[in-house]
Amino acid sequence: MRKELAGSAAPGEPGGSRGSSARLLLQVVRDAGRATRADLAAATSLSAPAVTRAVAGLVRDGLVVELGHDATTGRGAGRPPTWLALATPDRVPDAPLVAALHLAAGTVEVALCDVAGGVVGRETLGHRPASVPERTLDVALDALGRLLATAGRGRVVAAGVAVAGVLDASGRTVLEAPNLGWSRVPVADHVERALGLPCTVAHNVSAMALAEARRGVGVGASTVAYAHSSGGLGGGLVVDGVAYRGGAHGASELGHVVVDPAGPACRCGRRGCLETFASRPAVERLATAALGAVEGDPVAALRDAVRAGDARARAARDDLLGHLAAGFDPVVALLAPDVVVLGGALATLHDVLGEPLAAALARHAAAPPTVAHAAAGDLAGVLGAAWTALDASLYGPPPRSWPAAETSPRPGAATDPTRTSRPRRTS
Repeated sequence: MRKELAGSAAPGEPGGSRGSSARLLLQVVRDAGRATRADLAAATSLSAPAVTRAVAGLVRDGLVVELGHDATTGRGAGRPPTWLALATPDRVPDAPLVAALHLAAGTVEVALCDVAGGVVGRETLGHRPASVPERTLDVALDALGRLLATAGRGRVVAAGVAVAGVLDASGRTVLEAPNLGWSRVPVADHVERALGLPCTVAHNVSAMALAEARRGVGVGASTVAYAHSSGGLGGGLVVDGVAYRGGAHGASELGHVVVDPAGPACRCGRRGCLETFASRPAVERLATAALGAVEGDPVAALRDAVRAGDARARAARDDLLGHLAAGFDPVVALLAPDVVVLGGALATLHDVLGEPLAAALARHAAAPPTVAHAAAGDLAGVLGAAWTALDASLYGPPPRSWPAAETSPRPGAATDPTRTSRPRRTS
């Protein structure tokens, strides 16, 4: 089935329609939803002829479509302007797509996504930890072939992989993925050989943070800090629109910030790491200790008991809150994130955890962050993989500042009233 994907080529060539000007315009259209050529020139300070040339290349490569004229814009006499938008499957039958894989403990998620980050098709597969990595990848790629056959439309232009593991300096090989039982697996090489497409690999929680920055609760934020509670506790950062990849191996371990030196032993060899208190298994143990055996999800049961005013549940919540605040304090002090995003089990608890955590972090912060519920839900992994591929193959990193930023708001602020320059505090 992989041959259905193999050979699809990314649109454009370096220096062609996807040169720096075209990438900048593509970002504007992505963020605004739709824009005219005049809007693009005003937003970027590019000349009208430069915009016209770049847009022609984007339309030719099938990345942007013309929606038609709008006679209601009130821009004076003459021909009404033409709106431009991203080429998505609801607009054109052969819209470009990206293949997305999320490799986590026990599951592999595969998806096809459009250039706006929408999910066209998705499948979740099981796999055994310590299984042969190449076999797991091949099974995932076969599933992508089935998704494309089912979709019956679109052309795959790139692939993104989000993996729960540490990458090498090139970002192409998984050095260690303890939860997968993998060591030194050349993931990018394997996917590229199978698909004939460029492949970008990222740490899964870092990719999840990017998804929130692009289309979630982090839109408009300069710095997004993300915490995902599952089998462990992962952290991700997006700074100035770029996923932060710390050090040679991209290892940024929020879960291994020590918050209680006398606390439980951690798998890393130390004691009292945040992960020992805030991973899903740890939160489930906390809930069971407070409530006893419950039916269904213990984390949801803890949330509901806190809402109901149960004293034991509130004490358990406060215990978790103290450890989370201790873990995030240095992140807030050093990076001053606009928004702290809670994902996984922590997202389940957001209704009873978000507001008190925000208050705790505000006590010593010059610029207190918003604490928000992750928007992506169980799509976080594949959406993160998709946005990793989209940034690498189509959009590129955002400019450090928009050329017209001193005189006009960033595109999207006026055209989408739900999008704000800073996420609103939620409770």
